[in-house]
Amino acid sequence: MKKFAISIIAVLLSGCTALYFTQPLPQQTESLKTFPESWWGTYRNKEDTLIIQQSAFEWKGKLINLRGSLEEKEKFVLKPYKEIYLFNYRDSLYWLLCPVKFANNKIKIHLISIPASSDSKTAEEKIATLRQFAKVKKWGNDYVVEEISDEAIENLLKDEDLMGEGIVFRRLK
Repeated sequence: MKKFAISIIAVLLSGCTALYFTQPLPQQTESLKTFPESWWGTYRNKEDTLIIQQSAFEWKGKLINLRGSLEEKEKFVLKPYKEIYLFNYRDSLYWLLCPVKFANNKIKIHLISIPASSDSKTAEEKIATLRQFAKVKKWGNDYVVEEISDEAIENLLKDEDLMGEGIVFRRLK
């Protein structure tokens, strides 16, 4: 898949450091075989189109062209987590984690990553905090989370720096 469209276009062109995971999250939750039916349809934002079908998706845009299926469990895994879903994408050896929110005919996709500069904490401080709840190792310029607790997943999803702004798609009528 062209390395998740070059790791979501080099972590969304922001100079961020990727945060990879050794397995899809959350670990104890079964993978979905299909996308929620309420998601099925065509979505747009200023530059991209996202098409979601029963188990397949296609993201077409200026900088990204990605298609796949939840049937490809070695590459794509979708798991429910509280009120959101966690889309896991295998990029080479490890998994990228993309929290997905659906509401009011909009889909918002985030990519868990470490910002190049953060008002609240530096990348090293973010990793030090994460290490309180998870086993983390350096991998080139990025980091890999080898073991993570449910509490750490919760903390990741609450951290606005790690979640970033995300990309919003609106359903076409």
